[in-house]
Amino acid sequence: MKRLLVPRLDGQLSVLEAGKGPVVLALPGITCPADAWADLAGRLAAHDRRVLVLDQRGRGHSTVTEGGYGLDELADDVLAVLSELELADVVLFGHSMGALVAARAATEAARRRWPGIVRLLLADPPLCRDGRPYPTPLAGYLDLVRRARSGTLTSDEVARRHPAWTSAEPWLTALPSCEEAAITAAHRDFHDGRFLSQWPSLRAELLYGERSDVVTAQDAALLRHANPRSTVRAVPGCGHMIPFERPDELAREVAHAFREVHT
Repeated sequence: MKRLLVPRLDGQLSVLEAGKGPVVLALPGITCPADAWADLAGRLAAHDRRVLVLDQRGRGHSTVTEGGYGLDELADDVLAVLSELELADVVLFGHSMGALVAARAATEAARRRWPGIVRLLLADPPLCRDGRPYPTPLAGYLDLVRRARSGTLTSDEVARRHPAWTSAEPWLTALPSCEEAAITAAHRDFHDGRFLSQWPSLRAELLYGERSDVVTAQDAALLRHANPRSTVRAVPGCGHMIPFERPDELAREVAHAFREVHT
């Protein structure tokens, strides 16, 4: 794997690259720098894909701060990566916060009539509908980052809390790089309702964990009704953290998304 750097006005965006073939641009969640997805990237690259995992601003090796850390700024970064790296025929994949960013980027790309994104795959996006708060409070995220920085959050504890994860160490190692301001801004935007207003106009495949408390079965039914053009499917026996709980299955799903573009 190697790292690509995309210049922005006040810094640079870091992109982890693996494999060769049709391009997948992957957007991780609120406390997941690209290095936390290195294992997933490798599994996806094994399907003959060129995988680009973005360190979204305020995380990992990206150094961009101008304009703030909201989801609109993150979506602008996605379009900048697509343009600067001259990417075309891209499958855009996002999980959790990354799914919200992917939806905003795809919506803006369509508004600009920019054809680079050919497929949109969203996994367990925060909905926060009808005033429902996101299941993990902001304080919980900030506490994790602070404990990771101080060394008091251990891999054994993470493994006990998340026994379904295939590995906790890469995420734990990358977690201290997450800026508290970036987490705060994203968590705020989880609750702005934008995704639900964009969803009916998107053409996407949406996956959610069967045991997820972020996208419930009732939420899934409402999403299907609001957008019959898109596919909404459960990942059996899985919670919200699909990339860590079912990395092989998710890699197959993302690879299959590109095959469907050409069938």
